[in-house]
Amino acid sequence: MNENFKKFGRQLLLPVTDLLIKIKITPNTITLLGLPVTLLASYFYAIGKLRIAGLTLAFAGLFDVLDGEVARRLNRVSKFGAFFDSTIDRFEEFFVFGGIIYYYSFVSANPLFAILVYFTLLGAIMTSYIRARAEGVGYSPQSGPMDRPGRYIFIIIFSVIGGETFKYSMFVLLILVFITVVNRFREFYLITNKEGQHG
Repeated sequence: MNENFKKFGRQLLLPVTDLLIKIKITPNTITLLGLPVTLLASYFYAIGKLRIAGLTLAFAGLFDVLDGEVARRLNRVSKFGAFFDSTIDRFEEFFVFGGIIYYYSFVSANPLFAILVYFTLLGAIMTSYIRARAEGVGYSPQSGPMDRPGRYIFIIIFSVIGGETFKYSMFVLLILVFITVVNRFREFYLITNKEGQHG
């Protein structure tokens, strides 16, 4: 995400961050509090209440920003905190896409779109996996248009728009997610291949 956008978001949430620090809520607690909100959003997706789902997901996303801000402000950034945050992120993403898949599978009876969203979920998980696996050997590929915040912003915007627009936006998201997968794979390959040639 753009650094200026991140900086603006941090300034906007500064009063909330200050309050959380004042009442001594830990970053990991904030991370965990976002999970039931995401579950609620996934329920709204599952029953087809797209606008409410999108707004609920946007609220859940605030927890994902606030946990990191509180951790930085309190100098409590830790390896376990990063691991815990990433693990909860994966659960939340499964729940969100799972709700959408359920809707297209059983509520609107549109199996084609259910399959499409399933592959979008696969691409989303692989995007995160490639980065995590690369970081395990000392690299951090981040290229591509659809990191996790990007995916959430995309889904939230088109959820609020709703209707057929949301439905067909899933095609676009699928393409963008797999472009990101390919870009990250390629980025990691080029870096390691270049190092191998210099070794």
